[in-house]
Amino acid sequence: MDRNEKNMEQLKEEYMNVQPPKEGRKQLEHTISQAKRDKRRTEKIRFWRNAAMGTAAVFAGVFVTVNVNSDIAYAMGQIPVLGKVIKVITLDRYQVEEEHYSADIKTPKLESDEDTPGIDAVNEAVQKDRDALIAEYKEIFEAYANDESLAEDDGLTNHYSVDADYEVVTDNDDYFVLHFSVAKVAASAQQIDRYYTIDRKTGEMVELKDLFQEGSDYVKVISDIIKEQMKQQMAEDENVYYWLEDEIDEWNFKEIKEDQNFYINDKGNLVISFDEYEVAPGYMGAVSFEIPREELTSILK
Repeated sequence: MDRNEKNMEQLKEEYMNVQPPKEGRKQLEHTISQAKRDKRRTEKIRFWRNAAMGTAAVFAGVFVTVNVNSDIAYAMGQIPVLGKVIKVITLDRYQVEEEHYSADIKTPKLESDEDTPGIDAVNEAVQKDRDALIAEYKEIFEAYANDESLAEDDGLTNHYSVDADYEVVTDNDDYFVLHFSVAKVAASAQQIDRYYTIDRKTGEMVELKDLFQEGSDYVKVISDIIKEQMKQQMAEDENVYYWLEDEIDEWNFKEIKEDQNFYINDKGNLVISFDEYEVAPGYMGAVSFEIPREELTSILK
């Protein structure tokens, strides 16, 4: 990493965690822009790169406890029954406790006495996310645990922790939604949320596109609604800030992804979820926007 790129990383870290409006913000933005002209940034946050980089080699000298059989640590009588059909158990729990490094990752598993195809799809998706988290943890541990100077060169501290847990956020006659939440802490903290939705009527796992009529431009419709909500929130509260009309255009929110993270709440409304740093500075945390059903009636199935 050359000096310009390192300066850019440090400046953006300051910018992302500052609470606007503050005096000097324009000066900070100007400085960032100047550094950007010297060395164009290719990633928004270098450290939070794609976790799915393949399985890292198992590292030695770290105590790890993994419960591969839920009966070992969780008696069947303690399993909460969710609704009439679907129940959730903790399949396993990956735990590591080492000086400056730790992981506590709970893996949920859905079960049902009835034929519910979406359960297998959710369990597979959760397992994939769980495996990626563990692989990332091992990779970071191997790369930085014994080389503090390398961590500092990459803008990190010689500390890292990851915690993952789950909860059911919607369980009614229409939808079942499992929330898998991840918290990572290194030089700064990051919250990541994943929602898995099952349509109770079909029994299938639902993707965002499945909610809308074929050929409808749901991405634009939803994005426009979110932009208006962003503007309204910023107008009402000076401490709320989104990358919407920022001087550095590449940071600005333009539209949701076709497979944007979402869930259906108990009111039947669509909720679009963004991870921390995705559309706002770090102090805003992970943010979400509820879209009233009536605003989407013309494009819903």
